[in-house]
Amino acid sequence: MKHIEEELKKIKVIDRDDIIKFKNYIYKKYPKNTAVKNAKILSDTIHQVIYTKLDGIPEDFKSSIKIITLKNTLGSSKNLITLYDIFDSCVIDENLRTNFTGELISWVNVHSDTKIEMDEAQLYLQFKYDKEVNSNTLLKEDMHIESKEMPSNSVIEVENERIPFNSVMSLNNSCSSNFKSTLQNVLSYLNGLNFRSYIVILAICIFSISLSKGLVLKIKKAEYKSENYIFQTDKAIEVSTIHPNIHMPTYMRYKKVNEEKLKNFLNKRNSLLVKEPYFSTILSVSKEFNLNPIVLFSVAGQEQSFVPKDTTNASKIANNPYNVFHSWQEYNTDIKDSSSIVARTLIDLSKNTPENTDPFLWIGKKYAEDSKWGSGVRSIFEELSNYVN
Repeated sequence: MKHIEEELKKIKVIDRDDIIKFKNYIYKKYPKNTAVKNAKILSDTIHQVIYTKLDGIPEDFKSSIKIITLKNTLGSSKNLITLYDIFDSCVIDENLRTNFTGELISWVNVHSDTKIEMDEAQLYLQFKYDKEVNSNTLLKEDMHIESKEMPSNSVIEVENERIPFNSVMSLNNSCSSNFKSTLQNVLSYLNGLNFRSYIVILAICIFSISLSKGLVLKIKKAEYKSENYIFQTDKAIEVSTIHPNIHMPTYMRYKKVNEEKLKNFLNKRNSLLVKEPYFSTILSVSKEFNLNPIVLFSVAGQEQSFVPKDTTNASKIANNPYNVFHSWQEYNTDIKDSSSIVARTLIDLSKNTPENTDPFLWIGKKYAEDSKWGSGVRSIFEELSNYVN
């Protein structure tokens, strides 16, 4: 199976150069579009390119496989997605791996010159899964040991690299006719879609990723058990100097809030976000990104009405109450991940806010096509701020 892995690693699905070419082509083709509209077209183009490589994978798994692949590659500063990355995402899914082995083998055989049989594939898939589980277990044990040895005032340094977009070549000079034809077909398909009113976070990252270096955090872990999962929050994390956010008004930057009053406000709305791990995680992420916690709660209020407990699928919605990556249905992650994504997005979108312009309205123009989004968040922010102060 090792040789099959190597074959899949050599088959490119998409890389950052392709994305730059897509971006340039889209901007040339639709010069009158807003940046938001073109960002959505770019994002959906990327999703569609990956989707075309999933032929043979059961339909119910395609969306999650696509999201996992994006998150583990471009979302983790990798420059390339290969068929092996898609295969790796498939293996992670226990239901797909164990109950749809035949379909997965057929998919591999379509893309590999070397064919594999069911018995060999089952042994390999179990071995690969066990290896990954053991690796993750060892990593967690190492982290646990290190945390025991680390004094309470230790400083953890996290180095983030800037993702380079060095040069941008025109599509006409750098793309084959086949490439342009493929893109034309994808764009024709996208033109028929009714695009959602949310910016796809992936597209925003592609346009404006700029990860700074030297992030220094002071962390004290706290664990919360909910159902069968252990959630960790950075309970005592310092306000990060990597996010001074001097371009944002003071009232949007981090400040301690009256947690009891905030919980009372949420309880009056029967909000699931008052529970753990949601409440403490939103507070810790706000502190990490130097954002007023009321800002994140206000966005959740605008997007999902603070997630009422009696709402169908409330526990799933609460994992992504901001609807990042299209929606909570399509990107059902955890509250730490979705809060971090929306925090970065708000910080980026608030840059270059014109003087005497309401930052919520400015962000709203880029964050959503709904012209009332910014005023809605502003209204919730003011109501909640007055309540807790």
